[in-house]
Amino acid sequence: MWAQLFTDFCVKEYQFMEQIKAPLGETIEMRQIIHDSGIPLLRVLIREDEHFSHLDLDPATAHRWGKLMQVWAEEAIKKGV
Repeated sequence: MWAQLFTDFCVKEYQFMEQIKAPLGETIEMRQIIHDSGIPLLRVLIREDEHFSHLDLDPATAHRWGKLMQVWAEEAIKKGV
């Protein structure tokens, strides 16, 4: 799987959570990872054609980001987007 390219020597373990196909062709994969320090992180991997990006979020940041995304989505739906 393409996400195996993001093997990290500081990651003790990871658990696949979800893979989403976005409407413009991107693939988004989410994993829970445990850093060697014991910190749980949400790893968001984004693939678009041959380009890859990843973002590691601590629980507080993931929570805040998730709430902002939910508010945005609800407002967009109300507007009929």
